[in-house]
Amino acid sequence: MKNYFIDKYLTIYNKKQLQDVQHVQRWKVSDLESGKMFIKAAPCNYVENGRGFSAYESYKMLVKESADNYKIFYKEITNGGKTKENV
Repeated sequence: MKNYFIDKYLTIYNKKQLQDVQHVQRWKVSDLESGKMFIKAAPCNYVENGRGFSAYESYKMLVKESADNYKIFYKEITNGGKTKENV
């Protein structure tokens, strides 16, 4: 039985320059499909400030396929407020 974890990150920019990426929270899910559904349903929030600090949320799940092969499923808000995902 594999363990699947979903991690939530907060990316912080200052005047469109990357300042920090912080790990915020982690959830354990029972299988790959429920992890994908969790990521699809998760709301990605952001605060955009052109004169100061901006913050963007993202969710990621790393899946080990073999000894040297990994897949990453993610959903994120990019700098500019656009949503990207591959779930």
